[in-house]
Amino acid sequence: MLLGIIFYVAAVMATTFFRETLPEFFGSFWASLFSLFQIATLSSWETIVRPAMDEHEWAWAFFIPFIILAAFTALNLIIAVIVDAMNTLHDMPSAKSAMETVSVNGVEGGEQSAEEPAERGSADAGPRRDNEVLYEEIRALRGEVADLSALLSDQRNKP
Repeated sequence: MLLGIIFYVAAVMATTFFRETLPEFFGSFWASLFSLFQIATLSSWETIVRPAMDEHEWAWAFFIPFIILAAFTALNLIIAVIVDAMNTLHDMPSAKSAMETVSVNGVEGGEQSAEEPAERGSADAGPRRDNEVLYEEIRALRGEVADLSALLSDQRNKP
């Protein structure tokens, strides 16, 4: 959104400044927007800027800050996405920490009943219930792995 605002303001300014002298690049708002996108991506930008500088000696004072501002904003947006993804990955509990949480809550040995979290209070019931469900799923998966290992072992032992 910030990049859109920068492009909008720059397109209005470019249309105002260069409409008369370079109508093929800045004759309308949409032509200016497209030309500024071409300049910001540095795709044949010199074909637009050189004629503008031939007509207006001060054109560099518009284009250079625009290029720097657009590049800086785009780079910051990319970095923000990467940092957000890293924070999301950092905040996700790993399988090891989930198992440690299950062990700490006393569910691993199966000595805690399903009714017990409700007896301890409603604030503690949600996470404990989640841990119990995870532990049950892990136990079921371990059983399936053991069954598959036994089946594979039987298949190897057959002549």
